[in-house]
This record gives sequence, C-alpha cells and structure tokens, in this order.
Amino acid sequence: MTIKNMDLGKTKKIKNQWNKVYDSFKYDRISVWSEDANLFFKSKIKFLKKQGVKNVLDAGCGDGRNLFAFAKAGFKVTGIDISSSAIKKSKKLCKKFSNVILKEGSLEKINLIHKKFDVILSDHTLVHIQDIEKVIKNFHSILKNKGYVILEFTSIKDPLYGKGKNIGENEFIQEDVYVRFFTIPVIKKLLKKFKIISINLKHFTQPQHGPGYYRKKRHVHYSFFVVAQKI
Repeated sequence: MTIKNMDLGKTKKIKNQWNKVYDSFKYDRISVWSEDANLFFKSKIKFLKKQGVKNVLDAGCGDGRNLFAFAKAGFKVTGIDISSSAIKKSKKLCKKFSNVILKEGSLEKINLIHKKFDVILSDHTLVHIQDIEKVIKNFHSILKNKGYVILEFTSIKDPLYGKGKNIGENEFIQEDVYVRFFTIPVIKKLLKKFKIISINLKHFTQPQHGPGYYRKKRHVHYSFFVVAQKI
C-alpha cells in the first residue's frame, strides 16, 4: 500500500467516525455539542467587528452552531468539516443566510482553499488533530496579514486526560478516537509565528453528545482558549 493510499484510508476512517457522531444524534437541540454557540467565540464578535473583520473561517465547523452566530452577526462565514453529515446539518441550520459557504474537507488540506481570511475559529477540533503542526501552518498560510486565530486547545487538566491508550506525549486513543491534550508551552511553540494576545483556561459543562461520541454523559471540559494574531 502506498503512502497516498494509506492517507486516503485514514481520512475515510476519520470521516466515517464523525459521520456516525452526527447521524446517531437524535436529541432535540440545534447541535450535537451544545444548546448554543460557544460562549467564548461569541464574546469576541464585538472585538472582531472593531478590528474590521469581514471574512471568517470556522475550521471544523461541525453542525454549524458557531457559523449561525457569526453569520447572524453579519460576517461572511466559510465552514469546513471532514464530515459530510456535519456539512448537511450546517446547511440546514444556516439555510436562511446567504453569507455562509460550506466545504467538506480536512484541515490538513485546508491550505488548498484559494482565499484569505481575516480570522480563523476552531472550536474543540484541534483536540482530534494528529498532525497539529501542519494544521497550524495551514492556518497561518490562509490568514491575511495581521489576521486572527481564535482557538480551543483541550488542557491536560481535562478529566479525560490520561484515559485510553497512550500513543505519544499527551496523545491517546479513547474508544478508537484520537485525542490530544495541551500545555501552555506547547501552545506557544505551535503559535511561534503568531503574536499571542490572550490565553484563558476555562472549565465548562456540556450535555451528552449522543451514542456516537465517546463522552456520552453530561461532562466537564478544561480548555485553553487562545486569541492570537499573524505576524
């Protein structure tokens, strides 16, 4: 098997994993993940408008809860996700907005998008990215000069840290899902081509995500939320 075919097989497996998450979710709310958009991301809308931000990329947009909030606020929003099921749900949720573009694809190949963005959001996605260095590099390449990233990095303080099969430094396989946890020194190293404006460690609860996801009950997250600017 060639490396290219191995990569295609891995991508297909990951896509199928996330399709299962979205297809098996039957609860009565707008998103698999929560009842509303991420509060930290929503709290930055006013700041971004003051900076003159117009074009937003939601990297790992899922079923569209953050897309909806930013489109409603008047931004031109592009969402990308590896899951075709997630994209279908995003289309349904955001159908009334003409300022939303949706693309199916992986963040590892996001540099193929021939468009520059003012800001990139990524909400609880980097925790599942194995080639994190490549993805951060891709973010940098498709940002406009002095553009912003607003990113969530799951912390080693998270209750699920250390669970499952250890496959690397702070990396685990939990119920067949790849999970990575972060520390501030690692985040700063990853964002060496960015000026970090703020890093906030927050803990919050989320509801059950349905039978397709490995956190099946209401649970607590500990995450670093980072705002940084391309330099």
